[in-house]
Amino acid sequence: GNNPPPIIAITESWLKSYITDAQVSMDNYQVFRSDRPDRVGGGCLLYVHDQLVVTKTDHYEDRHNNLITCYVKSSNTLFAVVYRPPGQDTPGFRRLLDTLQQNIDTLSENTISPDIYITGDFNYPHIDWDMGNGSRVDPQGQDLQEFVDRNFLTQIVSRPTRDGNVLDLVLTNVPRYVAEVQVMTTPLSDHDMVQVRLGFNLINPSPAAVKEVDPHSFRAVNYHKADFVEINSDLSKVNWLELWRLCDEDLEDFLELFRLTVLQITLNHSPVKESRD
Repeated sequence: GNNPPPIIAITESWLKSYITDAQVSMDNYQVFRSDRPDRVGGGCLLYVHDQLVVTKTDHYEDRHNNLITCYVKSSNTLFAVVYRPPGQDTPGFRRLLDTLQQNIDTLSENTISPDIYITGDFNYPHIDWDMGNGSRVDPQGQDLQEFVDRNFLTQIVSRPTRDGNVLDLVLTNVPRYVAEVQVMTTPLSDHDMVQVRLGFNLINPSPAAVKEVDPHSFRAVNYHKADFVEINSDLSKVNWLELWRLCDEDLEDFLELFRLTVLQITLNHSPVKESRD
């Protein structure tokens, strides 16, 4: 079509090391892979359109889990695909999330945090994603939950992807850029296919789509260098009841004043990030 997908993520690729990249290549796409050693099943593939220059890529694999990350500097976007098998969390899944976190932290260190899109088969049937950030009904998935909270991610797949469960997730810190999420059956898998359409074309963005970050917004805050002790101290001194009364007890006004107060205190004790060139 006129707008080919910028990325295509596949989990349970079942590839072995003797299968070459050429055997899984696709016209107009670069292929990145993470195979599962020693065991049948698992694995991930990430296809990135040739017009997107991948400036940094990373991967993690063990006998259970797989991860691929690709960073596109021109749009300051980090793409990742994850495969986590059903069953108990393994120490390897924590290491996978640590690898992902290190990628995010390195990219976020001195510049605007990247736009993040993490997709894949997480196999957590017991996390309720109704609110976007998830709520657990059992201890399974606690590491993922903490990772989602730490990175201000929202899970945007709301329809089941297999047997009534939302197992295939798309986690992003920019849900406002997502125009549409579709879940559809495919003959290629017992899981449904998830298609996410953004509100702009990543491959050929129009000048209007180049996003400037408002320096007076939470997005511009360098949380890695923020002084949380001072932030907490200042927050504890705010007389919220007084602010509530100032707003004539109007909830919308109060929420906006609450947001601005927290933002101002946060900006006071955090360096603002420099824009990427």
